[in-house]
Amino acid sequence: MTRTMLVGADRALLNETADFLREAGDQALVVADVGRAEKELSRFRPEMIVVSLDDPEANGWKFMFRHGINGGAQVIATTANGEPSQELTVLRLGALDYVRLPVSPEVLFARIAFRARPADKEHDRTMEQSLEVKGKRGALVMDKSRFQSFWLGLELFLTKTEFGLLHALARHDGMVKSREQLIETIYDYGHQDGVNDRNIDSHVKRLRNKLRKLDPVFDGIETIYGIGYKLNLDRTCRAKQKTLPFQQTQGSGYSARTGATRLVPVPQSVMHAARR
Repeated sequence: MTRTMLVGADRALLNETADFLREAGDQALVVADVGRAEKELSRFRPEMIVVSLDDPEANGWKFMFRHGINGGAQVIATTANGEPSQELTVLRLGALDYVRLPVSPEVLFARIAFRARPADKEHDRTMEQSLEVKGKRGALVMDKSRFQSFWLGLELFLTKTEFGLLHALARHDGMVKSREQLIETIYDYGHQDGVNDRNIDSHVKRLRNKLRKLDPVFDGIETIYGIGYKLNLDRTCRAKQKTLPFQQTQGSGYSARTGATRLVPVPQSVMHAARR
């Protein structure tokens, strides 16, 4: 049995689709807009969300990211106005399906039933608790149930926010996540007021520092200027070189560049003291 929430203005289509779902033994809830859907989430706890992306304020997109792609529910997006490029974007972001309207209730029901397979949900639950991202240099392993994370076999000690940030990037390895998406993923709904892009940038900086303590050349959290961040475990940076012993002798006349000794003028005060 699957709990499916259908969000959109086409009440006739969604109500008939919900009837098909109930006849198949599933639970279904039809909600006219995202504002009402937000209020029903804690009570209904949907496993599948069917949401329209056509509202002018893009609330459907935000709902899809917050509770679907970045949350625990599966997502099917619907649209009557979407451009051709939008379909590819939505699917790449992780939605299970993209349905162009108009469509019959029978077809929409068939798409939902096909996507809501038990094997897929079991895989998603496993991925939610245990996550491993492999690169050429090593593996990033995260376990939500134990709140532990490891890079190159060494444990990272992270705060709750840092863990959530790294997990959000790792779940979509190689894909760019905007700062807004990260805010919606990391912070619980209702606790996002006052959180802005600078907060995310600060958390990324601290997370990078902790990773570089374990791996000085780590540069796997890549900044995509004007957009956000993405995870690229194989990306590295130059480690800061430690001061070498010979570099500390430059003041006494040793040239680190040529390896030769150079003459350094001796202050007159030192000369007078030596003659005494």
